[in-house]
Amino acid sequence: MRLAFLLLCTSVSLIPGRAEEACDFDDSTLLQLEGTGKVNRSRVAEREPSEPGPPGPVPASEALIAADSTRLRHHDEVLPSGASHREALIQRIMTKIRAARSAHNGMLFISGMLVTVLLWGEVTHAAWLQGRSAAILSAFTLVASNVLAKTLLLSPQFGIGVLDLIYSHCLSLAFLGALFTKLHPEKPLVVPDGAEQAVQALSVGFFSSACSMLLLGGLYVGPATAVLLVIALQSSIATLWKHYFSETIEAEEHLAAPLLLIAVLVGTVIGAREEGGEWMWSAFFGLCAAVGRATCALQQRNFACQMHHVVTVTYAGIIGLIMFGPIAAAYPQHARAILTMEMHNLAPLVLFGVLSLMSTLGMLKAANSMWGTMSESSYTLVSGLSLCLQFVADLTVFSVNWARFTQSSIALAATCMIFSYAVSYKQVLRAEQCFTSAYSLFEPQNFEQGQ
Repeated sequence: MRLAFLLLCTSVSLIPGRAEEACDFDDSTLLQLEGTGKVNRSRVAEREPSEPGPPGPVPASEALIAADSTRLRHHDEVLPSGASHREALIQRIMTKIRAARSAHNGMLFISGMLVTVLLWGEVTHAAWLQGRSAAILSAFTLVASNVLAKTLLLSPQFGIGVLDLIYSHCLSLAFLGALFTKLHPEKPLVVPDGAEQAVQALSVGFFSSACSMLLLGGLYVGPATAVLLVIALQSSIATLWKHYFSETIEAEEHLAAPLLLIAVLVGTVIGAREEGGEWMWSAFFGLCAAVGRATCALQQRNFACQMHHVVTVTYAGIIGLIMFGPIAAAYPQHARAILTMEMHNLAPLVLFGVLSLMSTLGMLKAANSMWGTMSESSYTLVSGLSLCLQFVADLTVFSVNWARFTQSSIALAATCMIFSYAVSYKQVLRAEQCFTSAYSLFEPQNFEQGQ
C-alpha cells in the first residue's frame, strides 16, 4: 500500500512544470537572442515617445527579453545592461536546461527502481505481489499511470500523443514481460501445448491489450473517472456472459448485476448532462473496455492457470504492438513523439510504461490466484478501487469541479461495486474450503487412516 501510494505521488511530482520550456531553447535560440538584442534596443531608441507606432506582432526574442527583465525587476534585482544582460539571460536558460535534465534523469532512475522491485517480488514470491495485494497494487498503479498520462496529454510542451502512450505501454509489456519470463525461477512455458491453449492465451493477451488501448482512448477524449465508471460494468457483463453460456449463477449475482447496471447508467446519464459530451465519449470507450475485461476475466477463470501470468503479459505486449502499426499509420498526428524521436520525451514515456506494466502484471497475477477462482473478484476489486482513487485524483490533482449529482452517482456506483465484490468473493471462500478439504483428505496420515 505504501509503495503504491508512493508511485501515485512520484508519477505526478516528477513531471517538470516549466523545465520543459528550457528544452525548447537550443544553441540556435541563444545565438538569435544575442544577435537580435542590439537590433531590438536600437529599434526602441529610434522610436520617440510621441510616436507610438502601429501595433503589430511582438517578436519572440523581444518578448522573451521583456519577460525576463520584468521578472528581474519584480524580484528587486539590478538589471545589467549590454553584455551583462545577455549573460544573465543565458545563465537563466542554462539553469532551466539543467533542471529539466535532472528531472528526466530522476524519472529514469525511479523507473529502473520500480522494475527492480517488481522483478524482485516476482522472483522471491513476495507477499505484496500475491492475491488481493497484487490486485490492490494494480489499482494504485493504474490510477498513477492515468494521472501521468493525462498530465502528458494536457501539457503541449511535451508533444506526446495518445498513440505514443499506447506504444510505450505495449513495448514495456513485450520487452519487460520477456525479461521477466527469462529470469523467472519457475521457468514458465512460453509456447502453448495445444491449439486450444494457444487460442485462450492469445485471446487473453488480445483483450488485455485492447482494454488498455480503450482506456487510454477514453482518457484522451474526456475525464478518466467517466471511463472507469463504465468499466465497472464488467461485473454485470460477466454475469450476462455466464447466463449466455449456461453457467451456474447464484441468487446474489442476479441482484448485484442489475443494481450495478442501473447505478452506472444513472451516473453516465447525469455526468453527460452536467459535464458535457466528452463524458459520453469517454463512457463509450469505457463500455467497450468493460466488455473486454469481462471476457478476459471469464477466460482466465476457465483457463485454470494453465499459462503463466508473465507469459500472458508478454503476449499482450506483442499483440498490442501488432495492433499499434495500422492505428499509427491511420492517425500519425497522435504519435508525434515516436515519429520525431525527441529525447526529452523519453523519461516520461518510460515511467508511464513501467507503471502500466505493474498494473497489468498485478491484475493478471491476482486473477490467476487459486487456479483462476479469484479471477472475477480480482477484476471487480481493481475496477471499484481504481474508480474511487481516480475520483479523488481528479479532484486533487486536476482540480475538477464535479457537479453535485455527478458525485452522488459515483458514490452510488462505488457502493454497488462493494456489493458485487462481496458476491464474487463469496465464491472464492467456497473454493478455499474445497481446496482445504482436498488437501486434508490427501495428506499421508489421513490417507493411511482411510485405508
